[in-house]
Amino acid sequence: MDLENRVNHANLHGKLDMHSMGLKVYPLQAIQSFGIDLSDLTELDLSKNKLTRVPEAICSFQELEILNCNQNQICGFPTEIVQLELLTVLKLNRNDISSLPREICQLPLKKLFISGNHLKSLPSELGDVRSLVELDVSNNLLESIPCLSQLDQLVKVDLSRNALSMLPRDVGKLQELESLKINGNKLRKLPLSIRQLDSLEIFEVEDNPLIEPPLEICARGRVHMFQWMKEMAASGRNDPLAALGVIDLAGGGDESNDLDYDTVSDGSGAEPEQQSIDHVREKSLARLVHDKGSTRASSLNVSPDGIDAAMREIAAAEKLAAARVAQERSRLDEKVKADAKRAAFARKAEDARNMRAVRTTTETPTDVSAQEQAERERL
Repeated sequence: MDLENRVNHANLHGKLDMHSMGLKVYPLQAIQSFGIDLSDLTELDLSKNKLTRVPEAICSFQELEILNCNQNQICGFPTEIVQLELLTVLKLNRNDISSLPREICQLPLKKLFISGNHLKSLPSELGDVRSLVELDVSNNLLESIPCLSQLDQLVKVDLSRNALSMLPRDVGKLQELESLKINGNKLRKLPLSIRQLDSLEIFEVEDNPLIEPPLEICARGRVHMFQWMKEMAASGRNDPLAALGVIDLAGGGDESNDLDYDTVSDGSGAEPEQQSIDHVREKSLARLVHDKGSTRASSLNVSPDGIDAAMREIAAAEKLAAARVAQERSRLDEKVKADAKRAAFARKAEDARNMRAVRTTTETPTDVSAQEQAERERL
C-alpha cells in the first residue's frame, strides 16, 4: 500500500500505518500534499523503519493515544513529546536508546515498552507515572531501577535480562502486580516484601545467582519461595550472617526485619539504625572466624552455601574497611601537613612582627634627635 492510500485509510479509521516503509525521516511534506487533516489521529505505527529520532512532527497529534516506534534506530526524543497529552501506549522496543528523557514521565502512560535497548538506568520520575499498568524494560543494561512503590496500578513488570544486583525493598507494595519477570539478572538476594504480592501469578526468577532464597527453594516454585520468605521474616533472619547466628536481627518478625545489608536492629524495638556494612561485619567477624571451625558452626541449621556466602560478605566488608582505614590515614596525613604549614606561616608572621618591632625601637631615638636638632636650628 503506497503512502497516499495509507493516509486515506487513516483519515477514515484514525490509525496511520507506516510500518516497514524504510523511512529515515517522517514524510511530513508528502502527507501534507494530500490535503488530508490528520489532527484527530489516535494511533500511529512507525515500526520497522530506520528512524533515528521520534519525529517532532507527530507531537502535533493532540488526540494520539498509541505510538509504535518498535524496531527503528531511535536514540533521541523531541522535548515536544510532552504535548501528547492523551498518549497511553508507547512502544520503543529494539532501538538504540541509551537514556529515557524525563519528558516521557510526564505522559499519562498506561503501557511502556522499551525492551532491547541500551538503558543503564531509568529516570527517577518514572516512579511518579501512577497511571502505568504495564512496564517492559527487559533486555537492557539496567544496573538498578527507581522506586516504583507508588505505581499502585501496575499489573505486569518485565525486568528480565538486565544487570540488576538488587530490587527495591518496597516492591511488595505493588499489590495489583500479577506478573513479575526478573530472570537473567545478577540478583543474589530477593527482598522479603515480595511475599506480600498476593495477586502475583507469574514469577520468573531463573538464571540469577540467588542465595536468598536458596536455589533449591526457588526450584520448587513460588509457593515454596514465599513460604521461605515468611519464615525468614518471622525469625528475623534476612542476612547470611544472621543465618549463622552472628548478627542479631531481633524484633518484630515482619517488615522491621526486612533489612538491607547496611541496616541492623539494635534489638531495642526502635527503628533500625543505619550503619555501614563494614561496621556491622567488623563486630561479627571475630565470632564467625572463631565459630567456623567449632562444633557450633557444624551444628547450625544452615547450608555450606550459606556459610560461604556469609564469608564472602565478610571478605567484602574487610576490603571496604581497609579502604576506609587507608582513606582515614590519608586524611590524617593531610591534616598533619596542613597543621605544619599553618604553624610555619604563624612563625613567619611572628618573626615579621618582631623585626618590625626591632626596627621601630632602633629608629625612634634617631628620629627624635633629628627633630630636636631641627627645632634648635629654627629657634
